Amino acid sequence: MRIFKTLFLIVACIAFFGSCKKLGCTNENSVNYVESAKKDDGSCVYESDLKIYFNQAQSNAFIGSGIFQLKYYLNSQLIGTVETTEYSTSVPNCIFNNSFSTVVSIGKIESKSYSLIVRDSAENFLYNKALLLKGNTCTVYQLNN
Repeated sequence: MRIFKTLFLIVACIAFFGSCKKLGCTNENSVNYVESAKKDDGSCVYESDLKIYFNQAQSNAFIGSGIFQLKYYLNSQLIGTVETTEYSTSVPNCIFNNSFSTVVSIGKIESKSYSLIVRDSAENFLYNKALLLKGNTCTVYQLNN
């Protein structure tokens, strides 16, 4: 009888502990995706690539207006600067980068709205554009008049 109780306890333990689902991030679009996770634990975090560019005509317009450097801000935080002579000859893509590029951490939500603000080197306002950045994606934005 004791053997049956022992076997029963072993089988019960295996069934109980074997049915536990491994916790982790189950969303493939997150940067911390856990392939072996069976149950999402809310730990997913997301990043988005952002490319900002302008063409030669816009470069000429900037230079003709005495603007030689641009400052890029996301939600009022400086994310980078670029010289106005550094224009793109074609639309950039996410693999080959011929533009300003940055990776934005958007936190624990899959998409987030940002305000892209562009100023010249004297902090004069040039552009304000609402952007929706999504996790594991690339957003390409062209500066133009």
